[in-house]
Amino acid sequence: RPTDEACRAPVERFCRDNGFTYIHRSNRRGYKAGALNNALKFTPADVEIISVIDADYHVEPEYLRETVGYFIDSGLGFLQTPQDYRNVHQSFLTRQYYFADGFFYRAIMPSRNEANAISFCGTMGLVRREALENVGAWAEDHVTEDCELSVRLLNARWRSLFIPKTFGKGLIPPTFDAYKKQHHRWAFGGAKVLRAHFGKLLFGRGMTFRQRFDFFISCLQWFDGIYTVIIAGAVAAIAIGEIRGAPIEVYHRNEIALLGLVPIFLLIDGFARLHLPLRRSMNLSMWGTVKAMVVWYAIKFVHISAARKRPSGLKVPVV
Repeated sequence: RPTDEACRAPVERFCRDNGFTYIHRSNRRGYKAGALNNALKFTPADVEIISVIDADYHVEPEYLRETVGYFIDSGLGFLQTPQDYRNVHQSFLTRQYYFADGFFYRAIMPSRNEANAISFCGTMGLVRREALENVGAWAEDHVTEDCELSVRLLNARWRSLFIPKTFGKGLIPPTFDAYKKQHHRWAFGGAKVLRAHFGKLLFGRGMTFRQRFDFFISCLQWFDGIYTVIIAGAVAAIAIGEIRGAPIEVYHRNEIALLGLVPIFLLIDGFARLHLPLRRSMNLSMWGTVKAMVVWYAIKFVHISAARKRPSGLKVPVV
């Protein structure tokens, strides 16, 4: 449907008054990917580097000055800088989301950067136009077109680069409902990328083993809630059997009882892997890490719901 005129008109007026080109579509075909491809048609032919910035971001003036120079490397296909936020203290949710999201940009992305295996994140990044057009531009049938584009760029042997410096700040979803919708889209999109590029991520020759491994795991992690539910269900079934006087197992009782330690081990392992890098990079306390984990685990059922929809054949992430 067309954009609300009450929202569109002020933006168009601001762009006109400040020397920006305003492009409006009468439809939303392809959503964000469709809008980016449409804008690409109007981009002057001599433009070599394209930056994608979400509308809610306030960007520092030195952003382009400190990033474009890296593209002197003719093999560099795309560059990503961290997403950051300016409404961190709006609520309990935004504060915990900030730390949970910070783990990705302060621990995961620097690690993947060492292996040329980072993901384009949809905003606060730059992509070489030649590389973008070489792989067929943005995929309009994907709701996480940024991650999907990364797979095709790296498979085409373009290089990537992560710059660990914040150049812009946007808005964290301020309500739990908005938070769920965002993660629902990410989980659905990650599952679709996994399905669309499954063979490429397992056996493709264009990407290194580490690149394929990182993207395979990053897409597979949206299904981790299923594993959590299976373990929790098994432990609950054993406990209920004991309470009712009808134990599920008869032999090897002590060994099977150890199953109850699995969730505890997973929680401790997850806490350690989250806390250590966040303590070093964001000075987060142990209690702060616990709260961030609570917010992350609160969304696991949303991940399960969204991730299972793509294998079932749905094409859009209906909540």
